[in-house]
Amino acid sequence: MDHLTVYEDRPEIDARIRADLDFLSASLRRAYPGTQALVLVGGFGRGEGSVLSEGESIRPVNDYDLVMVTTDRVDRDDLRALRRQLAQSLSVTWVDVTPRFPSSLERLPFTMYNYDLKYGSRVIYGDPAILGRIPSMDPSRMPLIEAELQFFTRLWCFLGSFKIDYLAHPPDGADAFFLVNQMSKAILACQDGLLVPEGLYHHSYRERRDRFLERHGDRAQLAQLVRWATEFKLRPTTHIELDPLELWRSARSIYLQTWQEFVHRRYRRFSGNWQTYARYYCWNRFNALRRLGHLLLRRSLHYEHKLHVDVAQLYLLLAFDGESEDSAWLDRAKYHLGRVVSHDLEPLTWDEARALAADLRMEV
Repeated sequence: MDHLTVYEDRPEIDARIRADLDFLSASLRRAYPGTQALVLVGGFGRGEGSVLSEGESIRPVNDYDLVMVTTDRVDRDDLRALRRQLAQSLSVTWVDVTPRFPSSLERLPFTMYNYDLKYGSRVIYGDPAILGRIPSMDPSRMPLIEAELQFFTRLWCFLGSFKIDYLAHPPDGADAFFLVNQMSKAILACQDGLLVPEGLYHHSYRERRDRFLERHGDRAQLAQLVRWATEFKLRPTTHIELDPLELWRSARSIYLQTWQEFVHRRYRRFSGNWQTYARYYCWNRFNALRRLGHLLLRRSLHYEHKLHVDVAQLYLLLAFDGESEDSAWLDRAKYHLGRVVSHDLEPLTWDEARALAADLRMEV
């Protein structure tokens, strides 16, 4: 896994990414002298990072996602400010840095992120053997909650990339690329939502695609979109041949259908009613324990607010199909947003409500 992207015949691409990583490594170690290791996770950690390479320009599309193993006490606000400064210096959208104490590695729980950290990442500073301290994880036993959280996480792909104004003025240029890129992420979440319950998750995008096509290649429309989404993830381009709005509509339909299929497998009593499902989700064992922990131990409503925003985003996606609105679902979404903010949300349009949900998502 020497290369950082699939462009193995383009050494200048690896050179650009490695220069960025050297800068990040030096900056983080200077700010946190107790750093023992820096681990590159995400697409670049897998050797499948997304890079726009057109003409002389080389631009990372993936965020840089790092785990910093350090003995330093890390102030979250200070780290957040440093991350913004680093992203600005490199002209990238985001630099994500997750601090970990060395002693915490042995106690990391079985999650999709931690599985990818152990098996699909690389150490760019420090002892490469440090990943061996993370407990072994069997992907065939990936917890179902991980796929479920993925469905909720990728709701933003739909709400953050679409504006009602696009119906009159279709997106082009950077707006079209952003929308299409977000849809590729949503489609890959559908893929994972089918692979995880079957014990077929893998950290590699290419391997997951191959496993999906072998298992579900007869799902013609989704299989075609999975092929496209994987290729776009690995080799993104600004030359958009698909109709972005039609892609958004198709992805939305498939996303909700696939999610419902997943829910039937996770909650045997599920009747197909999305409000019933929202109650199941908010009170499943995973979320119930976290709600109680935040309320009783931390005396915080933070997790309550997060769940309200989760449900509001689902209802907002149900409220708009890319052409027309459903006022009942919009009202339900505004009710849940109203549990997080204090001002009157009744006058909000779908476009205003989805923008508010997108903002709140970053806060909670």
